[in-house]
Amino acid sequence: MKKLKFFCFTLAAVAGLMLFSHVGAVTAQAAEPKSYAVKYDENSGNWLYQQAQESGGFDSSIPSSIVYYLVNLYLKDGDTIVVHNDSTADGSTIPMLDLGDVHLANLTYASPTWAIVKATSVDDLYVLGGTAGTFNGSVRNAYVYETSVFNFNNDVDTLVLGGLTDEWPTSTIGCSGTVHHFYAPGQNRTFYDVYDVASNKFSLSKGALITPDNYYTLSTDYVPPVAPEPAADTLAAPEATPAPTAAVTDDSAYDDVPKTGQSSLSWYLLCAGAFLAAGSLAVKRSCR
Repeated sequence: MKKLKFFCFTLAAVAGLMLFSHVGAVTAQAAEPKSYAVKYDENSGNWLYQQAQESGGFDSSIPSSIVYYLVNLYLKDGDTIVVHNDSTADGSTIPMLDLGDVHLANLTYASPTWAIVKATSVDDLYVLGGTAGTFNGSVRNAYVYETSVFNFNNDVDTLVLGGLTDEWPTSTIGCSGTVHHFYAPGQNRTFYDVYDVASNKFSLSKGALITPDNYYTLSTDYVPPVAPEPAADTLAAPEATPAPTAAVTDDSAYDDVPKTGQSSLSWYLLCAGAFLAAGSLAVKRSCR
């Protein structure tokens, strides 16, 4: 009987170890950063999301759900978002894409139509060429490519104009917060290399920095080239508007969203452990 009792306890212990190792593996897998593509749907007036393709594009031929589910169920710190908006709607009428209280690893704008996005913060923000938009949240590194129109409503640690040749840059950028370092390297010359731009003072108008020089400092080895005169018809960024509360219009949409952390194996192992423990207890009683 003692051998049988020992055998039952051993099996229960093994089942328990298998259960906890499996749950740990599921937890670790769920914690891995994920990438999502988000696109504004002009027909429904909603932002839709899906798992990002390898190219970062949004594939309209595969299922997608309203971004409400992404924000409230799946999006977590360290994830990546690619924003698409090729609608013909007036940018000022498009609702803000509110991603909630999240710190993103990467946020990419691939949006020729104005897109306003809100998140707590992002490590690396990319504004692809020909993009227009606004970001509400702090940014560690921002890379803006030609020719873009963009506005930052919070602090930016490092702002870089990317993809420049030796032709003068043409992007228009504003920042309502501070910019610690603004850098615009060409192929054979540096257009801008300035530090500590004061809050709400950074303004680049079609490639020309029109911030008064008493609101920033120059790099010690930087000699600024002669900038062209800024155009009078500078395109200004629209004010960010509060995002409307997302309405759930289709209960079946939630069924289409893959659920994470669910596993029948965990249930079977748990039942096995309970069964073996009960058997061991019965053996113990029968020995008395």
